[in-house]
Amino acid sequence: MEGMSARLPETSDSKIAPSFFKDPYYAKFFELMPFRVKQVLLVSSPYDYFILEEDGRLSHLLNTVYKQRDLGYIPTIYLATSYQEAEELAASSPFDLVILVLRSFDKEALRFAEHMKRLHQGMPVVALAFNGPEVFSLIKAQRKDAFDEIFLWQGDGRLIVGIVQLIEDKFNAEHDVSLAGIPNLLLVEDSPDFYSSYLNLLYEMLWELTASLLEEKLPFEEKVIRQRGRPRLHLATTFEEALSIYKKLKGHFLGVISDASFPQNGQESPTAGYELIKYIRSQEPHLPIILQSSENSVTGWAKELDADLILKNSPSLVFNLRPILFEKFGFGDLVLRGNNEKEVARIPSLQSLIYVIDTLPPESIYSCYKRGCLRRWLLVRTEFQLASALEGSEFQGLKNPEDFRQKLSSLLNEDRVKRQVGKVVPYSRRFSVDQWHFCRMGGGSLGGKARGLVFFDKVLSLNLERAQFPGVKIEIPRTLVLGTDIFDEFLETNKLTLMAYEEKSDIRIANAFINASLPPTVLGDLRNFIREVRTPLAIRSSSLLEDALYHPFAGIYLTKMIPNSFLDLDARFLSLVNAIKLVYASTFFRNAKSYLEATNNKIQEEKMAVIIQEVVGQRRDKRFYPDISGVAKSYNYYPFGGAKPEDGVANIALGLGKTVVEGEASFTFIPKFPRIPQSFNNIEELMAQSQRHFYCINMQPLATKAYTEEDQYLLKLSLEEAEKDGVLKYLVSTYSQDEDAFMMAF
Repeated sequence: MEGMSARLPETSDSKIAPSFFKDPYYAKFFELMPFRVKQVLLVSSPYDYFILEEDGRLSHLLNTVYKQRDLGYIPTIYLATSYQEAEELAASSPFDLVILVLRSFDKEALRFAEHMKRLHQGMPVVALAFNGPEVFSLIKAQRKDAFDEIFLWQGDGRLIVGIVQLIEDKFNAEHDVSLAGIPNLLLVEDSPDFYSSYLNLLYEMLWELTASLLEEKLPFEEKVIRQRGRPRLHLATTFEEALSIYKKLKGHFLGVISDASFPQNGQESPTAGYELIKYIRSQEPHLPIILQSSENSVTGWAKELDADLILKNSPSLVFNLRPILFEKFGFGDLVLRGNNEKEVARIPSLQSLIYVIDTLPPESIYSCYKRGCLRRWLLVRTEFQLASALEGSEFQGLKNPEDFRQKLSSLLNEDRVKRQVGKVVPYSRRFSVDQWHFCRMGGGSLGGKARGLVFFDKVLSLNLERAQFPGVKIEIPRTLVLGTDIFDEFLETNKLTLMAYEEKSDIRIANAFINASLPPTVLGDLRNFIREVRTPLAIRSSSLLEDALYHPFAGIYLTKMIPNSFLDLDARFLSLVNAIKLVYASTFFRNAKSYLEATNNKIQEEKMAVIIQEVVGQRRDKRFYPDISGVAKSYNYYPFGGAKPEDGVANIALGLGKTVVEGEASFTFIPKFPRIPQSFNNIEELMAQSQRHFYCINMQPLATKAYTEEDQYLLKLSLEEAEKDGVLKYLVSTYSQDEDAFMMAF
């Protein structure tokens, strides 16, 4: 069977598109791990390969593990059953890793490994031995010149996964630390039979812990790229190797796990672990360290060196390791203690820290910072920018605990604001008004209109230089979106679907929806929301088909403005809930059904999300409205004043945008040439096309149950009322009868 070859099934190397555009924070995550083990050359006899595949189920295991972790690629394994065949394959294909499966001492294996390294610029080569004595023979046979690592096959295919990850970590660590400050773990162990099983247990634990710390409701894509920031693991089998790794990555370790006895200066040294930990303690006094040993006699060392002790031969080894990783290495809650070491606070997440930072004892949070536990806690949560900021001069120079707490509070809140811009954050009842930017309730789609707003918010956040417009705030109004899953549940629970499809009367549909009930959990969230928010709100449609490119649905569905000014919480809550249900009902109104039919869409395919958005404007006595609102279009079919169609056009009006949307008289101008007014044949025509009325929200509405009316809380007033409010000075032109001309406001 000499020369026989086989190949495991190929898998796609799909990559996650960097849909965070050019956001520098997320761009770094995409640049992590530049070295990937995508193609592995496995040199083995057919029989040994059969054992690996049957016992280890390699192909199935690799597919399962890599898909579960959403790494974007799955290594492909090529099999060669002779060194000659392996060299031929390596000459024709670019491999990232070579694994040699050995059963006996083989000088030819050493020659092949050294040849591969010379020929392919340091290509990593790993030896996988089938028995313990063979491993030790390889170690004595100058293995450093031939093999990067040596492992012992123990029948668990996950070892191959661990080997791949270890090689990737080894080659990526310096790059990833330099790029984003990725944290590291150092394992010092010289027993191949121990680390061959222990290594993959550590990796599985790191993946599990990292995944559990990423917020449950984070967008899928963000979770995936953040998982690339898991701690890198390094294996050292000698004192010199461990010291070299530590010095190379000093300051970027979560902690060290070290054996007590391993080679030093070429010979087995029973005190090598003690010497290594003593040196590390002199450099980083607060770095978490675990001393692992088969001997109880090292208990004194552990106490002297302030290290946690784990017995290697204990059947509960892994169970003993986990709580130490939680408590000391940053994977658990952030525990703050007082002067007497009594626990004063326990913080599970970054969001929780933001909520309580201003109430924490300054001395406790400052002490946690000085010991490095705050930085480690942030690092394992892939909050690298925050962890890096703690190392900056602004924090390093702080000596007063209260000053530190205030500075940390400012940092956390600034970071939160930056993170939320351009993102949809799951709504939480713990949000305060100041923390609300763009949130969602429920699953499903956000709908066309909400998606457009999120996109525009993202574009603004990444491309708008605030310094270009001092004193001007350009942003999307604060927004909450109810996903389409809530709409589906509302219809199903209240058995409204068939009636909504078949009913012809808009008022009957509206009444049926108003008298139905929203899901209980949504009602609880909405009540909490309306308790915190006291500004006027626009409840707007955002259907699946809305804002389509060729069949826009502008004006098809309803938008209801509510004053949200009642002193009674129940009244404000009722007006919000009924407005949402009215927008839902408008999905099935006669106008919407007719438009869907005319555009070759089916009503059964339409679903409604709802946007709850702050109304921009000011309160003037008993009414609320903005100075200006309007609509801008990127293409102008009727340009004037020398403008081109692609220069666009804008229509603006005093008060709410209802004036423009419903086609009433408004002011038209070209944004590129704002001082060139639209031309008219005469003054009379200009006067006829000028705005005479405006819309506003009635902030003191009369008691009414007209919940099915879209304009229930709106007022249409004359310009004289706006003049009383003092808003016309810079908005209107003045007609001079003597000169029979308008004097422009600008």
